[in-house]
Amino acid sequence: YNTYDRVYRNSFSVVSSGTLEQTIDLELEISKNEFSENVIKFIVFNSEGKSISSGNVPNEGKITIASNMYLEPTGIAMGKHNDVLISVVGRSRDFNNQNSEMGKTITGKINVHSKQRRY
Repeated sequence: YNTYDRVYRNSFSVVSSGTLEQTIDLELEISKNEFSENVIKFIVFNSEGKSISSGNVPNEGKITIASNMYLEPTGIAMGKHNDVLISVVGRSRDFNNQNSEMGKTITGKINVHSKQRRY
């Protein structure tokens, strides 16, 4: 994933204005995916550029793409800046021609779920 011009990139920060410690889960919710199964992949990077999770994007539905990220009171989860990258990749030897995937659509959103940490 070194060529950012060929992937969907979403940079974000999760900020708390509360007074309690929390954990954050990121969820990818796909409403439409016309691509072939297992062709679209995701990868989540933390603010240091380290990959913290990766996998296949489903054809529809919800999938947790990162979980249990610590969020301090009045803090920022996982540092100041995080990235979610989504890309078309070859899935096997029979997927030599990505032209068959051209013109297809994927739509969805990223949900953030916060949970108070227990003391």
